[in-house]
Amino acid sequence: MRSLIRCCLALTLLAMNAVALDNPDAERDDEIDSLQRLMADNTRPTAERYFAVRKALDSGLAPPPHNRSAFLQYYANMATFVGAYDEASLHYNTGEAPAELRTGGFTTAVPASASILNAAKDQRAVFFNESHGEVRSRAGIYPMLGALRAQGFTHLAMETLGTTSREERTPESCMDTSMLDEGLQRRGYPIARSGYYTKEPVFGELVREALRLGFELIAYDTYIAGNTIAQREQNQADNLACLFKSNPNLRLVVIGGFSHIAESKDFWVPGGAMAYRFKVATGIDPLTISTTSLLGAAARDFRFPSGRIDTLFTLHDGRGSTYTRPEFDWTVFVPDNLDRDAKGASLLDLSDSRRPLWVSSRACHREFPCLIEALAEGESADTIPSDRCIIYTRSQRQCVLYLRSGRYRVRAVGTDLEVRSDRKVRVRPEN
Repeated sequence: MRSLIRCCLALTLLAMNAVALDNPDAERDDEIDSLQRLMADNTRPTAERYFAVRKALDSGLAPPPHNRSAFLQYYANMATFVGAYDEASLHYNTGEAPAELRTGGFTTAVPASASILNAAKDQRAVFFNESHGEVRSRAGIYPMLGALRAQGFTHLAMETLGTTSREERTPESCMDTSMLDEGLQRRGYPIARSGYYTKEPVFGELVREALRLGFELIAYDTYIAGNTIAQREQNQADNLACLFKSNPNLRLVVIGGFSHIAESKDFWVPGGAMAYRFKVATGIDPLTISTTSLLGAAARDFRFPSGRIDTLFTLHDGRGSTYTRPEFDWTVFVPDNLDRDAKGASLLDLSDSRRPLWVSSRACHREFPCLIEALAEGESADTIPSDRCIIYTRSQRQCVLYLRSGRYRVRAVGTDLEVRSDRKVRVRPEN
């Protein structure tokens, strides 16, 4: 009997192996599902999740195309969190450049920041959108914060900030959210629980800059399981509208994702996106600036003025007409330059507020790949690094961090999350 059982088990295992061999797509799909669950597990360190997927891709895992899976979108997010911006851009689905750019002859790039600020000076609300996988959109917004603060804007609402729901709206507390990271405003820098996309270093620096400038930060995107897209848009709009009920004189800047700031009545979702609903609720017509509509375009297709003079550009044709999308007041192009070679201008310098710091591959102690990260002195262990980069092989020799003036701990972390080296550095303005 035992021999018969062993024989049956052996035959069953052979049959299972045969099925797996006959259906390699099923095996691949199982691996993709497993890795996608890992990437969605926010209790795991970012580096662990990134390195696990990178290893699978390097070993030959064929990911599904953009239009069939969120896998590459998740992975692009992980890549931004570790500062691998070129890799994120490669995998994030940003879409194609609008055909009318070519057919309409919109080939001249004109600096836009001053014009946007002029349009904003009498506004009560200015809305920017940003891409969750193309960090240049955040780098383009960064220098606008100081100028808007100088114009008298007081509050900065960010979709990315984590929220915790209140039980109900009341006349005394009309917002149904409070900030998950209650210490953020006082602390002055983001930590892991502050938000999701704020784990990315440029977004982390944007939060630090906003707090340095004196903005009051607002978390407004309540997550309620089972809500429809329309319900989410309405909830966002109601939370932002509530701010003006309690403080009619405030002036608000909002950074939301993609189409949430669209003003058209039925764009994307019946009844409109958050910005349209906000306008209905408050009577305030926000100034809306899209940094994401032109991410599929490439800088090589446009003529720019000489020198580094801006981060946001409008595109014009030979008659001087400006390319626009009807859903937004302004449609701007942010050049695709997040270069880490430090040989020329890079958006990573955040409009000259950061300087390059070269880190040798020796920091990895001959174990590759390894993650290089800079932690600002005086910030807690769970702070979001001021910048990160990866040295993949010994032949890479170095990578470049972009940092504000100050003191930092620069450490190298292996794929096993063990610290290979840890040293203190000081970044001076002339670095």
